[in-house]
Amino acid sequence: MINNNLKVFVKVAENLSITETAKELYISQPAVSNAIKNLEKELSLKLFHRDKRVGLHLTDGGEKYFTLQDKWRTLKTESIRQHSVKTISWADESELHLCLLFLL
Repeated sequence: MINNNLKVFVKVAENLSITETAKELYISQPAVSNAIKNLEKELSLKLFHRDKRVGLHLTDGGEKYFTLQDKWRTLKTESIRQHSVKTISWADESELHLCLLFLL
């Protein structure tokens, strides 16, 4: 469940909008809000500040967590890319097809 909550968190942090995130992820607004609340509860950290005048924005802790998640996604992507290059460089044709399916 935490993976779904992380995906929702990253989208909300990028959009700074629960409505836009709900549209992009094809889920309801209450589902987005619940995912954020559940993640905040799991982390014991308030990620967003909600203000009627200013709107939604990241707290200091939320900003740090978003940066951490962004770095993790970059490392994960680079790791997958490096693994794929190694697989392609040492693969016969059948392994190459499996590698491409993995990336899709």
